[in-house]
Formats: sequence, structure tokens, C-alpha cells
Amino acid sequence: MYGDPDERIRALDDLAWNWKGIVEKVLKDKFNRKLFFRRLQDKTVLYRLLSLRTWTLRYKLPLDEVLTVVLGFWDNVINKRRTRVLSEQRGLGCTIPCLCGDRSEELIEEYIKRKYPNGEHIRAWKMSKQAAYIRIRPIKMLYKGSFRLMIEDYTKKVVADRSRNQAIVERKSRARRRYPDNPWL
Repeated sequence: MYGDPDERIRALDDLAWNWKGIVEKVLKDKFNRKLFFRRLQDKTVLYRLLSLRTWTLRYKLPLDEVLTVVLGFWDNVINKRRTRVLSEQRGLGCTIPCLCGDRSEELIEEYIKRKYPNGEHIRAWKMSKQAAYIRIRPIKMLYKGSFRLMIEDYTKKVVADRSRNQAIVERKSRARRRYPDNPWL
């Protein structure tokens, strides 16, 4: 929170630019659409895209699921008002302020209440994050020694990994600082 304001603005610009790239990649891969900007010099458009990032962090949903819900709604609204039918839609189909506005957030909240009434999406997110923290290392199968030495080395590695994972799990009992992406709280 402290520091030079210019550095914080540069960090925010970098974050917004990187997030724009992530959104473009998901739009291209999953929806076969592109982001079009009238004025790329206007940074408020990039800052508006950060609300999608906030929703993925707040509601623990992947970006493609958030975009599926929001773009599905805005496609239906705009197609009802459109006089001619477009054979191939290349853009978003709505403006970025519509995509990242209050109505879109209400749609996501309604979607979560409908699809995940008991908070299953949060449990799935926690399990995936915990699995990322407790990684299992791949086993090397190319071993030049005897089979007995390979078994002994493998046993040592398994015991070491087990004790390391157990230590990670036991560490959660102490008081932790709360932060938004902590999967153990």
C-alpha cells in the first residue's frame, strides 16, 4: 500500500495488460472471439477487464465459466434487438462496460446460486489449490543400479515426500494470515 504512486500505477498497468492477454486467449480458444478496442490508449477499458479477474477471485470460478455465463446472456439480449442476423460473430457482441458491469455480476451470483447451491465450486477450488501446494514429484524410471537399490531409493523418496506433505498439512493448525486465495481457510 505504501510506496511511490508512479510505481503502483505502473504495476496496475502491467496487471491490466497481462489480464487483457489472458482474457483474449480464453475468448479465442473457447469462444472463437476477439477483443476489439476503439481507443487502446484509453486505459479505463483495460481497467474494466480487471473486474473479470476480481470475479474469478471472489466467486472462485474459472474465467471461461464466468465468460460463458455473461456472454450467453448478452448474446441473447443483443440478438433479440438485432435486425439482421450475423452469420459469424467475431467480436464480443456487447461492449466491455456491459460485459464487466453490475448486471453481469448479478448474473454470476444468480448462476452460482442455481448451479452450486451448497458451495461445491469453493470446495473444488480448495482441493485444486491444495493439490497444487502438495505436489507429487515424478519418479525417474531410468536407474543404472540394481533393482534393490532402486527400491530403496524409491522408498526413501516416498517417505520424504510423505513427511514433507504431512508437515505442510500440519502447518495449517497454527494461526495464519487471512488472504483471499488461502485454500486452507
